[in-house]
Amino acid sequence: MENRYSLEKIASLQLKTAEIQDFDNGPQAGTSYRLTDKQLSGLPYDYEDMSALIVKLDEYYYDRLHGKEAQLEVRCQISSNLFHKYLRVRGGRKITYENLAKFCVGAGLSVEEADELFRYRGRRLDPLNKSDYILMCELENGGDFFEYQSDMQKYAGIAVKGRSEA
Repeated sequence: MENRYSLEKIASLQLKTAEIQDFDNGPQAGTSYRLTDKQLSGLPYDYEDMSALIVKLDEYYYDRLHGKEAQLEVRCQISSNLFHKYLRVRGGRKITYENLAKFCVGAGLSVEEADELFRYRGRRLDPLNKSDYILMCELENGGDFFEYQSDMQKYAGIAVKGRSEA
């Protein structure tokens, strides 16, 4: 069976941008809008569901990384202290695109599982975005953090930092 996502195809694809589009680049503070339920249902993106994201991150942390901080730090290149801040419901930090991508690769998630996490964070993976496409390739082909880091630099010109570089 042929892979849906392949780095060999990346040069021939019409991808939008290589920029990492982080989650919180929405309307400026103080901007407000009133939308009806009907208008909301027609919007092309998903809203954040931080509670669901925290539950799924915690589930994958224990299921895929066996709840071991050493596994998190080595495979995902995320400090355990920072990751536990992401898991706090109140007063916690919102996980960034880069760290969510690193977690997905390090935990060995599928494209569909990763897309679910990104959807909970407020933005689905977009196969027309070069950064997302590279992430999807790594997930589908079972790449590790260092392959992801190398491929992001090679194909998108983006330096993804490891734990010691952050």
